[in-house]
Amino acid sequence: MVPMPAASQAHHAEPLRLGRALLGGYAIAGGLITLIGWAAGIDRLMDWINSGITMKANPAICAVGSGMALIVSLEAGRSSAARILVVALGLFTALIGGLTFVQHIGGWNFGLDTLLFYEPPGMKATFSPGRMGVPAATSFLLIGSALILLQGDARRRSVAAALGMAVAAISLLSIVGNIYGAEQTYTLQLTGIALQTATMILALALGLVCSVAERGVMQILLEDSSAGVLVRRALPIVIVLPVLLGGVRVVAQEQGWVDTALGTAARTIIEIGLFSALLLWAARAVR
Repeated sequence: MVPMPAASQAHHAEPLRLGRALLGGYAIAGGLITLIGWAAGIDRLMDWINSGITMKANPAICAVGSGMALIVSLEAGRSSAARILVVALGLFTALIGGLTFVQHIGGWNFGLDTLLFYEPPGMKATFSPGRMGVPAATSFLLIGSALILLQGDARRRSVAAALGMAVAAISLLSIVGNIYGAEQTYTLQLTGIALQTATMILALALGLVCSVAERGVMQILLEDSSAGVLVRRALPIVIVLPVLLGGVRVVAQEQGWVDTALGTAARTIIEIGLFSALLLWAARAVR
């Protein structure tokens, strides 16, 4: 893929820098609020929506460190010290996420989870006291690795953006499941993750994707061309429409208007019709 022209990159540079700063700032603020909750024993700061699923201390620390790295990376092109700090924070985040993942897979306990704060056994969606779930551990392992790769060459930066997309998918599963009230998507061991954790992970994932504006998804999205305009107009519809249709289907089934089979069939037919209309609109726009 041909890199984005320098003029186009310069045109979008400041909005992207602001976006990355805001996304990183949200992760820092969210992580600090959660840590204050743990330190002060304020449950509502550890569980923003009062679902019974808390954000653990370690993912909160990872969110703060990753958010700092995302902001510091804004100066990485001008300062070797900034690059070193980003790599160090990335290593720290990847280490915590990786060790937690190994604990889950191997059934071990390194004492990492309750190093700072004690949590009683038996908490909702918690396999071991104080331990973040597999989705959060995997996400922070990928986020930390991506932060390191961002300081590399063009190919490594492309991999970092791809890792950001993968992390975004993991976090969106929990967020959309929460919207639908599908408890199994955020309380089972293999998918357990607090909503506030998922939103911070999503912010960090989007920040990583935005950090690689010259390649991949962001390159197409920011192009000053018909393709770029088309993607910018169609992407919100492609993202929002399935979520809305899914919500309508869930409500319809809960009210007893449709069963699982009919609800799925109706949603499929509606999606085919709407996306076909979107495709025809896109074709006319390109023409």
